[in-house]
Amino acid sequence: MAVLEVVASGQRPTLDSSFTAGLRECHARHGVADLSPEIADDEHALVRVVVVRDDNGVLLGGGRVHAHHARLGFPAETTLRHFADARARVRSFAAADTVEIAALWTANTSGNTGVARLVAQACLAAGLAMGKRFAFTISHAGFTPVLAAIGMVALTDTPELPFPAVGYRSRLYATDLEGCKLAMRCDREIITAIATSLKTGTDRMILNELTSIEHGRPSWTIRRTTQRLRTVA
Repeated sequence: MAVLEVVASGQRPTLDSSFTAGLRECHARHGVADLSPEIADDEHALVRVVVVRDDNGVLLGGGRVHAHHARLGFPAETTLRHFADARARVRSFAAADTVEIAALWTANTSGNTGVARLVAQACLAAGLAMGKRFAFTISHAGFTPVLAAIGMVALTDTPELPFPAVGYRSRLYATDLEGCKLAMRCDREIITAIATSLKTGTDRMILNELTSIEHGRPSWTIRRTTQRLRTVA
C-alpha cells in the first residue's frame, strides 16, 4: 500500500536527500533547470516535506510547504526575481497567514496514477496543520486541472509567465484554506482528513487505494466501507 508522509524539513536528512534527487530528476526529465532555492539552516522549522512512497519505500512524488521566513521571505521571492509584478504580488500576501506550495514533483513511473493530486492535497493539509489560512503556488497550465480540483485558482491580476523556461505558461495560483470551499468535495474530504491526522501528531499514513484518472476525475478514491485515511498504529 502507498504511504503518505509529512515531516519537518531537516528532521530526516536521508529523506531530504532523496526528495532533492527526485525533484532534480523530474526537472531534468522536463528539460528545465533546478530553480528551487536551497533551504537555509534556520529555515527548516518553517518547512514541511510531503512525500508518497510505494510498497517498497520508493518515492513516487513530493512537494514542500513553506511558511514565510523573516529574512528570506517565500521561495517564490527568489525564483520570481526576474518577474517584478509577480514577485510584488507574492509580497502582498499576508505573510503570517500564508504558505507557499513549492518543489512539486512526481517520479517517471507516477504518470496518471493520482500521485500528483495526492501530493497537492497533502500540501494543503500540511498548511492547515501549520495553522495557516491561505496557500499559493507557481504552476504551469498543464497542472491546472489538479490545482482546480483542490481549489487553487489562477490570480488574474498577474500575467502569465514564461517560467520555469521559455515555452511554459505559468501563473500564481492561490486558495483560502479555511474550509477548502473551492475544492471538489472528494478533495476537500481528503485534505481535511490528512490535516486532522497531522494535527493529532500522525505524520505517516497508509492510504487505501490509488487509482488512475482521466479527464479531471477524482484521482484518489477510498472504499466507502473504510476510513478515508487509516493511520499507522
